[in-house]
Amino acid sequence: MRKKSLLALLLVLVMILPGCALDVVNEGKDMARTVVEVNGEIVSKRVITSAINDLTSQYEENYNTYLMYYQYGLIDQMPSMPTAAQIQSSVIQSYVNSLVSQQKAVAGGFDQLTDEEKAQAEEAGAADYNTFLQSVISTYFADTTLEGDELTAEVEKFVADSGIVTADGRSTLADFVRSAELSQAVTKLQASITDAVTVSEEELQADFDAHVEADKASFTVSEETAAANQTALEEAQQALADAQAALKDAAEDADLTALQAAVDAAQAQVTSAESAIKAAIQTAVSSYESAKNRGDVYYNLPGYRKVQHILIPVETSEETTAAKAALTEAQSALTDARAALEGAAEDADTAALQAAVDAAQAQVDEIQAQADAAAAADKEAAQAKARDVYELAIAEGADFDALIREYNQDNSAEGTFYYVSAGSQASFVEGFITAAMSVENKGDVSEPVESELGWHIVKYVDDVTEGAVSLDEVREELSAHVLEEKQEETLEETLAQWIAEADVKTYPEKLN
Repeated sequence: MRKKSLLALLLVLVMILPGCALDVVNEGKDMARTVVEVNGEIVSKRVITSAINDLTSQYEENYNTYLMYYQYGLIDQMPSMPTAAQIQSSVIQSYVNSLVSQQKAVAGGFDQLTDEEKAQAEEAGAADYNTFLQSVISTYFADTTLEGDELTAEVEKFVADSGIVTADGRSTLADFVRSAELSQAVTKLQASITDAVTVSEEELQADFDAHVEADKASFTVSEETAAANQTALEEAQQALADAQAALKDAAEDADLTALQAAVDAAQAQVTSAESAIKAAIQTAVSSYESAKNRGDVYYNLPGYRKVQHILIPVETSEETTAAKAALTEAQSALTDARAALEGAAEDADTAALQAAVDAAQAQVDEIQAQADAAAAADKEAAQAKARDVYELAIAEGADFDALIREYNQDNSAEGTFYYVSAGSQASFVEGFITAAMSVENKGDVSEPVESELGWHIVKYVDDVTEGAVSLDEVREELSAHVLEEKQEETLEETLAQWIAEADVKTYPEKLN
């Protein structure tokens, strides 16, 4: 699968953004200079500069979003950061692509729209035009009392009188509708190219095989890494054995402290090497489990089973809440009493102050006992509820899906399956793993198992077959993916050919 840079992902914004940054027509000769020319049709510095500014702002916003996703582990790597020069070059190329595509669409008659297509273009154009007017209102009519059609008429008059336009020169409803019609025409042109693209079984198989190999590499420790880690461990173990032998055979006058230090250092190396082996395995396993639980896996590791889950958390009762609030108040009173005793003057009645401390401590102890009893009752209630749900789950004809809908509180979507093994500690709490692995037969349901989250009831649904998944299992999704990529490649190749045949001139130096 091809990975697109963040810049490539954002470039589409150049042409699909409403382009409602406001300009005035008579901004001067400099901004009117030609930066892009395609078969005699030009794009000015004003348009290119505005698009660069829009794209840069959008890039910064999206980059922060990607950064958040990365920090939370929702994506595996950050997209590359484009430079200002890269953004400038890409915007220029985007306008070359756009002009060539529009010209080809018009030349091919794709701008001859059906009534339905015209209606769609008019609706899209009107929406963009309204966005443009709203920009004018927010900029120039912030304090207006006008409303509705009266406000619209006044704004349209102001736009015409003041020469206000978008960066690409649009200012009237007709301008925006025409722009939408051209967009429709380009879409039809592209469809005429992509509709003929098909995916052969050989191409599908090749892409499937590539996914399998990529997953296998991601979910397993490479032979090189495993060998290097094993060598490091064996060398550390040998060094430890040598250090221990030296300490054991040391002469009476030997520096035992130094020899023991050597043993300790060697032992630390062994521990470090063992940790490196475990960390490499855990990294691969975590990568697999994350992908598997997202439903995006082409290669399965051994030892996993597919399960469903009901979580019964311990719910805090009103009694527990009240007891905790009272405990906080009592602890505050105890702190005050202790402070009064510690800060008492020499002639103070320390006996009375100590008595106040003792009374406050007794109050804390009493309320603490009440809070503990209330919390224990909450836990017992959750355990009893979990036991009741378990009995329902193992009853003849039980519908575990229905029980999930009624009782589960783990915040997962309906129909969620989990994939777990005995070594899934990095992904799941121990209680869930214990419950999931405690049952022997498919279809069985575990007894409730406690964790810090509550009580887990798990149904053993199926085993996960080790190795590559079958092509048929992912055929529909993979076919759509391969077709989309092939269509994109075909469009890119066709566009490159059109550009090669066109009279294209660009003047990036005029942007400086």
